[in-house]
Amino acid sequence: MIATSATIGAVAGTLIVGKVSDVAGRRKAIMIGAGFSLVGSCACAMANTVTSLVVGRFMSGVAFGFYSTAVNIHLAECASPSSRGTWLTIPQFVGRMMPFSGF
Repeated sequence: MIATSATIGAVAGTLIVGKVSDVAGRRKAIMIGAGFSLVGSCACAMANTVTSLVVGRFMSGVAFGFYSTAVNIHLAECASPSSRGTWLTIPQFVGRMMPFSGF
């Protein structure tokens, strides 16, 4: 339940970030994601029950959903067409290689 709440939050964040970024803009959507991340991290750090930990993980998952969508779209809009592939490949590559860095 604790681990799954982050995944469910990420799905929820991904589903709502499109509308939020259309209404507020990409940069503000990223800032809203940062707010979810801050609240989720604080909630996890101060959790004294399983329920509060699940809520904190859910909020952190929503932030990840916001980031994984809005940041890539913002990078694609800001990069020149000749370097767009590089700018979009680097975060994806680093994100996929991070789990291996622990081993």
